[in-house]
Amino acid sequence: MFGLGIFLFVTFLMLFLGSVVLVHDPRNQVNRLFFTWVLFAVFWMIANYLENVSFFTPDARAALLRTDFASAMLAAGFISLFIASFINRKIKSQALSKYLLPAIVLAILSYTPWVLAQVFISSADEVRFVPGLGFYFYVLVIIAYFAIPGVMLLRARHLTPPSQRAQITSVTVGMGLSAVIMLTVNLFLQNYISAAWFRLGIYSAVFFVIGVSWAIIRHEFLRVRFVVVELLLLGILATLLAKVIISSSLRDLVLNLVVFLVMLVLGFAMVRSFLNEERQREEIQKSRDDLERKNEDLQKLDKLKNTMLSVAAHQLRGPLGGIRGYLTMMRDGDLGPVNEKQHEALAMNLNVLSRLMNAVETFLDLGMLEAGKISFQTETVALDEIVAGIVEEFGAPMKRKGLVLGFNCPARRPVLVHVDPNKVKHIIFNVIDNAMKYTEIGSIKVTVEATESEAIVKVADTGVGLSAADLAHLFRKFERGHFISDQGGSGLGLYVVKTLTEMQHGHVRAESAGVGQGTIFSVTFPLAKKP
Repeated sequence: MFGLGIFLFVTFLMLFLGSVVLVHDPRNQVNRLFFTWVLFAVFWMIANYLENVSFFTPDARAALLRTDFASAMLAAGFISLFIASFINRKIKSQALSKYLLPAIVLAILSYTPWVLAQVFISSADEVRFVPGLGFYFYVLVIIAYFAIPGVMLLRARHLTPPSQRAQITSVTVGMGLSAVIMLTVNLFLQNYISAAWFRLGIYSAVFFVIGVSWAIIRHEFLRVRFVVVELLLLGILATLLAKVIISSSLRDLVLNLVVFLVMLVLGFAMVRSFLNEERQREEIQKSRDDLERKNEDLQKLDKLKNTMLSVAAHQLRGPLGGIRGYLTMMRDGDLGPVNEKQHEALAMNLNVLSRLMNAVETFLDLGMLEAGKISFQTETVALDEIVAGIVEEFGAPMKRKGLVLGFNCPARRPVLVHVDPNKVKHIIFNVIDNAMKYTEIGSIKVTVEATESEAIVKVADTGVGLSAADLAHLFRKFERGHFISDQGGSGLGLYVVKTLTEMQHGHVRAESAGVGQGTIFSVTFPLAKKP
């Protein structure tokens, strides 16, 4: 009875572990091969145990011995495939068939005299056999099926990271102990020792189970999680199974068996619940990883876009500067006299060119800002003179659009600030250009004011105005008021204005009474310290 209890316990342990591994990821080739090996190992254990049970007829016991040899060969083939797949992660179906071919052939031949020439029952009522011509070939093949993966495991151990190395160590030790005991006891000594002793080969399978279980618990072997709960469940089921075995009456047997089966069903339901939770967690992690990868790709594309824009802007700035110089010379009469109409046309083209160059500068500044490479050449300059010059540039296009452009400087002149003059020109140009773009009728008034510590440039227009919601995000990149989204533009100008202003210790803000009631932009810089 004790031997039967051990046999049932080891068999149940293997079936439970194989089922848990398969349920956790049935699509994984490694898990499927492990479960298949468990099935053939259990077939071998059952045949090996029953072949020496005198309840069966001699012919049945002979058939069980041949089944013992056949299933042992197939189990060896699948454990070898399992190890190979675990190391290489993926084996093609064609390679699987070739790898298993010797095991399949020898399993079939185990039912012929070629492997076992004769099977008989000894005087001690134990099954014995006479080796056939192919028996020694059978021995070589089954040893090879254990030896080859053992060598593969040892080689892989030196080439893998520490976490997987620990997995391989546990599996190698467990498989090595089981293989040595099984081959020695059940293959070479079966004709010389009693059934009670050669059943130790069956029980030795527990070493491989322990090795795999240890790898699962400590090193997440086969990616099986929730192992603590599962092993606790296994302990409960093993206890219930032991109660079934030692039941003293039919009533106790039925009762214990029912409890065992109910707990078995509930246990697998719990494992499946854990599995669903794990899969959801893995899917969430996979989605998070995908988002991170896509975000990295988008950042790379954004950097590439900025680089391309910077290169294009650099290539455009030189020729545009040259064209502007020649147009300025023509307007000023340096290349010969021009009449009033020609002067007006040249002024208009100069303004268009200035706006184009301002857009180029915007892209260049944006690229350098995002790359963190922007620099400032600061000096003390008269802010009122810079603003007056920019207002003069806008005279012709404002007149052509029918807008009244005014400039006023109630502050004591000059209004000195310590800034990068080119960056300030770019800032003020953008603000006035933005006001002109969104004002169809009325006026634009530019004012330079000063307090005790700050210089303020105000640009007030009578244009489309802004809602409170639009004001909240107006200076963000690619953001504009939703009432003005059809006016063209990149949505970058005010973002660059705000960033360049703040980097020079200033600030910018916008005010509007509402949609259709105009907007006032205020750009503020600290006054230059008096010497």
